[in-house]
Amino acid sequence: MRNIFDISGKIAVVTGASSGLGRAYAKMLAEEGAGEVILVGRREERLLDLRDKIQKETQAKAIALPCDVGNAQEVLEKFSTLSHVDILINNAGITEKSKDFTEMTEDQWHDVIEVNLSGIYRVSREVCKLMKRQKYGKIINISSIFAIMGASNQIGYCAAKGGIVSLTRAMAVEMAPYNITVNAILPGYCESEMTDLKSGGCRYFTSRTPLGRIGKADDLFGAILLLASDASKWMTGCVITVDGGHTANL
Repeated sequence: MRNIFDISGKIAVVTGASSGLGRAYAKMLAEEGAGEVILVGRREERLLDLRDKIQKETQAKAIALPCDVGNAQEVLEKFSTLSHVDILINNAGITEKSKDFTEMTEDQWHDVIEVNLSGIYRVSREVCKLMKRQKYGKIINISSIFAIMGASNQIGYCAAKGGIVSLTRAMAVEMAPYNITVNAILPGYCESEMTDLKSGGCRYFTSRTPLGRIGKADDLFGAILLLASDASKWMTGCVITVDGGHTANL
């Protein structure tokens, strides 16, 4: 029987690949047979390190593409160098820096929206130009459970993540005639380089998650692979929550 989750030979772009979940997604795609993985992020040294690891440990080619998705001109310049993309994972994001929304500055609001929401718009716009010519593409937008629930001191982050869901649905409708599917994943609270496993927030999310723990990167791999492959060829505009049951327990 044909493996409907096969991504062999596909060219994938992963933003936010220099650390955390993005780094894990990129490595997983290479291990699953992607022909080329283009690593997008702000920290070039870390991208180069991941590139070397992927090329040493898998059969995939890896390319480091240093780029700040929050910078419109940089996205235009860097993505104009690409000629073909089959899979795009829009993962780049930053967390809130303000403590109280009434004290949030215009610059703090702008920074969160520019990276977390406008960054997806910019990168998708450039990649869709290629995918439209190809008549094929798989776009996966990484949102968050904070798209559908509130959180103190995270108003910009919640607004951006909610915007990603609406952006995903609008893109899905517009790109469908070109055989481009656009879906979103809403991860729950996951281990990453920025996660303090001893924090009160971590304890809270663990206590509210029916499966009894916070997430790990590989808990998201199944959803990523589903949406990146032809297993999801009749899925577009979908929003998949992967959170151990947390939002079912609100």
